[in-house]
Amino acid sequence: MTKKGIMLLSSSSSVKQHKNKLNALLECIKGKRRTRMIRLIYIDDAARANGDNTPLAEPFRNAIKEILGEKNWSVGHSTKFRLFGTNVKETQESRHKDAQSLDKYVKDDEYVTLFVVSGGNTNWLMQGFDWNTRFRDILTMAVREGKAGYISYSAGTIAAGLDADLNVDAYGAEARNTHGQSPSKACAGLNLFSDHEIRSFRPHANPRDKEQRFRLWDSYGLKRQRTGIPRGQACRTAFLEDGDVFYWIRRENGQEEKLSEFQLQKMARLRDNFLNANN
Repeated sequence: MTKKGIMLLSSSSSVKQHKNKLNALLECIKGKRRTRMIRLIYIDDAARANGDNTPLAEPFRNAIKEILGEKNWSVGHSTKFRLFGTNVKETQESRHKDAQSLDKYVKDDEYVTLFVVSGGNTNWLMQGFDWNTRFRDILTMAVREGKAGYISYSAGTIAAGLDADLNVDAYGAEARNTHGQSPSKACAGLNLFSDHEIRSFRPHANPRDKEQRFRLWDSYGLKRQRTGIPRGQACRTAFLEDGDVFYWIRRENGQEEKLSEFQLQKMARLRDNFLNANN
């Protein structure tokens, strides 16, 4: 059975609350290898690249590194990929080089590889993936096949699911990058949970937010020329409030670490609140 190690957060600040699960995730991805060396691969949208736009991503990374040290892991290598253009405009050549580098990293058994995917603008993030499909495919297959772990918050959590269009972030002309490029509205996510009963994720879930409900349910979405998620399939979406975590840790022998009954019931109540909210 294929091992899995995925941990999705709603907010960056809660990662230390779940340090034991992060350690379990890494132990799962490590498998029988003796190494305690970690390779951290940071993936951001370009909105998080500079200055005042980095209030959350850097503390999130630092908290992860602190947890790793506490659990006797060593960070042997780290690197950043910033999608959808930063100070330097992306080219086909630069995207090709990024994909080549990523392929080399995930094949290197000297390290336990962990993708750290930050929050930001989901549409920027997914546009970056869509413009570099080889990069996207390498990441997706590495996580699905248990060759790398994945931890995220906010936009990175939405991106992990089947339906990245659940986001309420700006797109089009309202969200141009520094090169004047506009992202399309995100559609398909990375679909890292393709063989799990839960497929999509809504962090910062607030049933009182009409815009979030528009993005979720087809009866509202059609008014915006969207299809949304049919209400009958609501059970496949996990709704996370800030502080919540959704993880999938499955070892090669099939043993899984599951969410507690309390966590599952809380998510179910939140889902029901979305379903029963007034238009």
